[in-house]
Parts: sequence; structure tokens; C-alpha cells
Amino acid sequence: MNKDLFAGLVAAALADAQIAAFGLRETVIPAWPPAKRAFPADLARRLERAEIFDEGFIDEMGALIEVLAARISEGTHVGWEADEGHVRGGYEVIHLEEETPALVRCANDLHAVREAVTEMTRNERLYIRFQPSKRGSSEVQLPLPWDFMLEAANLPADAAAYLLTEKGTPFASSGSLDNAVRKWTIAAGLCEPALDDEGNPILEKNGNPKMRATRSQHGIRKRRAEQIAEASGSVYEVMAYLSHSDPKTAAIYTKRVDRAKLAERAFVRAEAAAEARSVPHPENRGTLGAVEPSKITEK
Repeated sequence: MNKDLFAGLVAAALADAQIAAFGLRETVIPAWPPAKRAFPADLARRLERAEIFDEGFIDEMGALIEVLAARISEGTHVGWEADEGHVRGGYEVIHLEEETPALVRCANDLHAVREAVTEMTRNERLYIRFQPSKRGSSEVQLPLPWDFMLEAANLPADAAAYLLTEKGTPFASSGSLDNAVRKWTIAAGLCEPALDDEGNPILEKNGNPKMRATRSQHGIRKRRAEQIAEASGSVYEVMAYLSHSDPKTAAIYTKRVDRAKLAERAFVRAEAAAEARSVPHPENRGTLGAVEPSKITEK
């Protein structure tokens, strides 16, 4: 998918989203019982904020469309009208309740948004591909997140880079970008007072406490690795995502998660044993070498 096609799909989806949100506000929410308005109100809010580009939201729109279809069916009555002289016997007459036509329009608008978003996710993602400069690193090829793709679609065609300095130029080095990220982090309030070796606050020249950022670019990288491990990702998936060349480096994250999961399972076993008021017969799991079987039996 090229950038122009993606930008066009985004524009169409966002325009449809605003129309659908208006229909929900004007038609669906007022017609819904107060106790059931939270769901369509939440969808309308997310449509207005363009928070529509994920599979979960597509499913939620589909659920609301099904509810609307049921309401439309209830408000549609089919009858039979005899013609004069009974030449053909008569014809069907469809009567719609007062709110039904508006519900039909709203359902069609939601369907248009759903189709637009589905069309975007059905197409191939954009990828970023690069070779890290660190010695021994492997080439990285990553699919871009949808939220980033939306940001990139709004960039001018001649944009030099995604992140620019205050002068509107690309950052000269990773160090200069790191300094900028540190300033942005502190400005966002993700910081704490910097302390000297004796634990006293360090002051700036203007007398204000010097602040230290509590987040970093590398921290974002490490957190991403943890998320992959927590989602049952393998060592090789972590390696591919972070360009590790040694499985031992990636295993740092998976081992930590595996130990946490093992501890949780051990806790469940211990709780089950306590509730049963018995002690399970110990078994040799083979992790500590040859161990003589215990003569303790369950009581």
C-alpha cells in the first residue's frame, strides 16, 4: 500500500466516522433507554475522536449494527393491499415506524465506517526496514502500528523526517534526539528531582531543582520486549523485534516472565493443597539431578 492510497483511505474513513457519530447522537442515543445509552455513546465518542483503527472497534461497530438491524426489523411492518377489481390480487405494503428510516440511515453510516476500516486493515501494512549500526546487530523489518501510520499519512509529501528539531530539521544524531526526548519527558511530568551523592537536590543556575527524566528511549525498547514476552512471545520473536544477535540477550525478558508464571502456578498448587488439607507426594522433576525419592506419603 503506498502512502497516497493509505492517506485516501484514512480520509474516507474519518469522514464516514463523523457522519456516523452525528447519526448516533441525533437518532440512536435519544431513542435508547437511559440504561442502555452507554454503549452507543462510547462508540460515538470514539468515532468523533477517530479512535476507530483497530479490530476491537470494528467488532463493536458490528455488534451495534446487529442491534440496529433488530430494531429496524421490529419497526418494519409488511401488509397486503388488495388492488381495485382484484385483477392481480393485490400487492405488499411496507409500513415503517417513525424512527425506523433514521435508524436505517445510521446503520448504513456505521456499515460504511466498518467497511472503510476493514479495507485499510485488509491491505498490506507499511513497513520500516533498517540496519542498526551496533556491531553484530541483525537487520530489522517491522510493521508500522496503525496509529503511527495515521500520523505519517498527515505528513507533507516532502517531509524530511517524522521527528524534527525546533528549527524544522532532522536530528543530527541519536544523541541529539535522545536529549530532545529527555526534555519532552520532563515537560510531560515523567520526572523526579535529581540528587547528588549525599541525597540532596541539585539546583539549576536559576535556583530551581534540576529534574531527571524517569523514562527514556531505551526504556521504551525494553518495555516492548517485556510486552512480547508477557504475551507468550518466544525468544526468537523478541530477537527479531529488537534486532538481538544472541538468544541469551532476548532470553532475559522471557525468563523473567516464565519465572513469574511458574510462581503463579506454584501458588495455585499450594492453595489447592491447603484447601484439600493434604500434602501431595513429592516427585523428582529432574531439575536438581538425581534425588532419592521421598518416603513421605500423603496423609
